[in-house]
Amino acid sequence: MYIDVGDTFIASDPSTYYDADFQGNALTVTPIRFKVTPERNLALYLESDLSNMALLPGIVRGLMNSDSYVINLKMMRTLDFGIADYTSLAITLSRVLGKEENVYWGDQGLLSAAFAGQMNVFGFPKYKDLYYMPHNFCMWYFDTKSVKPAYEPTIIHFAGSEKPWNLKYPIHTNLLNNKFEVTLNNLNILKLGQAEYYYLWHEYSIKTDTLLKELGINN
Repeated sequence: MYIDVGDTFIASDPSTYYDADFQGNALTVTPIRFKVTPERNLALYLESDLSNMALLPGIVRGLMNSDSYVINLKMMRTLDFGIADYTSLAITLSRVLGKEENVYWGDQGLLSAAFAGQMNVFGFPKYKDLYYMPHNFCMWYFDTKSVKPAYEPTIIHFAGSEKPWNLKYPIHTNLLNNKFEVTLNNLNILKLGQAEYYYLWHEYSIKTDTLLKELGINN
């Protein structure tokens, strides 16, 4: 399992995610995009979609969120897919999409292009919902949702430009700014459940600081 430790908090056991059957795929992922079919149904992108210039820009913007995903190492070793292949793919995408004003193929975009059609989207097809992300719960959930999710997140991703470590603790009057606002939001406008996840980070920070001191490490 890959976890971006920079802005994630492991709140509980993610073994359900870790132990999920790859179903013959290279990755188990949390989706950030589904393909809309002509019948208006939601489906997964296929490797063949890479050759469709109408679909390629969406793919390289990312089909999955790369802060938490599980890698099928056995398949990766069998494929012998290495850094040279990623470099070649990045050069090709740059050439093909060089005239695009915005190309967001950073880590998750490049991974999405490399493994299109080889992703086990966790919970799919039972959950065709981009808000279903128990093992990669992005805080932008609260940008549009007014209630807590129906599931208990195991991995919380503090996605966005403002990060918890840039805030002043304890948090009394301000929290992360809304992506559409310049100023910080007042605590009293937070939606139900939003504050508790930020306070989890505060608790984690305190425990980490204490542990480092016990180990004799100066942070």
